[in-house]
Amino acid sequence: MSTVKVYGEYTQKGKPWSEDTYCAPLDPYGKSKLEGEQRIKELEDKNFIVSIIRTPLVYGAGVSANMYNLMKMVNKYPFVPFGNINNKRSLTFVGNLCQLLHAIIEQKKSGIFLACDGPAVSTSNLVKEISKAFRKKNNVLAFLKCAIKSLKFLIVKKNFYQPGF
Repeated sequence: MSTVKVYGEYTQKGKPWSEDTYCAPLDPYGKSKLEGEQRIKELEDKNFIVSIIRTPLVYGAGVSANMYNLMKMVNKYPFVPFGNINNKRSLTFVGNLCQLLHAIIEQKKSGIFLACDGPAVSTSNLVKEISKAFRKKNNVLAFLKCAIKSLKFLIVKKNFYQPGF
């Protein structure tokens, strides 16, 4: 098991990640996963098949880590400041991931596999859907955009910014 973090943090505009995407991890986690992939691939031979499954954000019963934290945040707070994040995130349901693993093992497949359920979604839309699941009224706030505009206004108004500094 690996992660999409081996690709880095961004895709080329309009080009989702694929099994052939160039790997350029930016953080220690992604770098360590890529190194692990490379080292285990070195062990592959006709008697030892290596299959690498790169997972995005996993959702479903019993999930933890990022998805769990996001769900907890949406449920706990009256507003969540992710309303203007128009990125695209791939997701996979834990049951679909298990089916993929089963198929790879049964068919004795070698290679790199990218687990993904379908079209990527924005963080804003993901939070909106989680809110609906918790029966919360629109608690997604475009806070970041407002905060950035406010900071720019204060910097200009208070003359904190000095060109050439």
